[in-house]
Amino acid sequence: MQPTSGSSTPADHLQRAGAWSLLALRALLCAAAAYYVGAYFYIALSRWSYPYGLEWMEGGSVDHVARIVAGHSVYVAPSIDFTPYIYTPLYYWVCIPFTWLFGLGLPALRSVSLLASIGLFSFLYLLVHGSTRDRLAAFCSVGMFAATFVVGGAWLDLARVDTLYLCLLLAGLWLLSRPTPRDAWAGLLFGLAFLVKQTALMIVAPICIARFLSARGWSRLHCGLVTSVVVVISTALFDHATHGWFRYYVFDAPKAHNLEPKYVFGFWHDDILGNVPFAAALCLYALSYAREGKPLLLHWAAFLGFFGAAWASRIHHGGWDNVLLPAFLFLAWMSGEALGRGNAATRSSPAAHFAALSCLLQLGLLWYSPSAQIPTAVDRDAGAALVRKIAAYEGRVMVPFHPELARLAGKPSNGQDMAFDDVLRGGDAEVARKLRASIISALAEKRFTAIIVDRDWWKPYIDRTYQRSSELAIPNANAFWMRTGWRIRPTDIYVPRK
Repeated sequence: MQPTSGSSTPADHLQRAGAWSLLALRALLCAAAAYYVGAYFYIALSRWSYPYGLEWMEGGSVDHVARIVAGHSVYVAPSIDFTPYIYTPLYYWVCIPFTWLFGLGLPALRSVSLLASIGLFSFLYLLVHGSTRDRLAAFCSVGMFAATFVVGGAWLDLARVDTLYLCLLLAGLWLLSRPTPRDAWAGLLFGLAFLVKQTALMIVAPICIARFLSARGWSRLHCGLVTSVVVVISTALFDHATHGWFRYYVFDAPKAHNLEPKYVFGFWHDDILGNVPFAAALCLYALSYAREGKPLLLHWAAFLGFFGAAWASRIHHGGWDNVLLPAFLFLAWMSGEALGRGNAATRSSPAAHFAALSCLLQLGLLWYSPSAQIPTAVDRDAGAALVRKIAAYEGRVMVPFHPELARLAGKPSNGQDMAFDDVLRGGDAEVARKLRASIISALAEKRFTAIIVDRDWWKPYIDRTYQRSSELAIPNANAFWMRTGWRIRPTDIYVPRK
């Protein structure tokens, strides 16, 4: 018996149910993605004006900008007064105009990262939308990356270099993925990304090779050639101007860092599968097909670059959660690609349900509360009290873990402990010996009227000429802890022995 006109078959009912369930999943996805994007900007704007470090290395970035503003070189021989971080300098230059608006402090530097995060989200959206023509998929990819905010170190708005270099990398990738690729401009952006953080070289190398293999004519050379020209010429000029110190800090010191064997496999098992298993599944799904005949060589090259950089950084000593950001960014990109697979006529397919449900489960797994990332009024009061305490001392005060506190108290700043550590394990024994001598000499001479530390610091030497004060740096045991990164805070005050 044939069904009458207008009657529905079980297959029709099943298809309509699939369409409605997919519509519901996509609505939930939109809401979840909006939550994470909103949560990020709520956190970033809430703590933008916080004048103290949210993370223990933030304050050292201010000293780098201050040296450039004062006309001094960043790359100099290390000493107790100043030792540079092991990064390229473009981020510090970009921060200078913002110091004119907000003064020389952490809010000015965070402004650069905040704007870079907006650019990063925008280029991620454009990258996915240009490939899928699916606005929801593009928005969900942004939400996916915003959702990794905490597992990525709560880093995007900090006064650190990472957000700006990732923004430049993604802008270059977007130029390469356009219908008419702009290889030369992409190469320029890749070169600028290197000048923000040299890890960019590990990411762009396979991408430039992919363009050489996939493009036609002379255009296949443009991306790699322009990137190489920027890297080689800038390195030569900086190295000449700094008498070799640029090369030491940017290349020599980082490669001497010890390996962390636990992360060789822990990166894949704990950092990736432990945090973003559904995004990893979507990534494999997205890399397994060729949509509309588009070659996937660029995607695979980006996978090698972003994951290779994250893994290589993680397995070296000092690699914090922020080094995972390139991998999380690539997974967010591929999640959007997987979600947007197929056109409107095929979105009720099992593949579309798989992608939508995986995205939703991943966003649920990454849930976090924004309030835990925002300093409280108690933190602000404790910081202000400590700054007043530092200002009350006559002469210089050494704050090796948070040099911005001495600067806020109107006193000369000093080198930051992480920068010291990078040099002391940097592979050049003579450079390390001179830095060690600089620190020991300053302690022996009682050059500081007070030293405020977060933990034992050069204890055998500091105990010879200084004694621990009965006064605590922060009396409130629950106040002024770093909100991300290494969870420390100023604790002990040392004063010269009489």
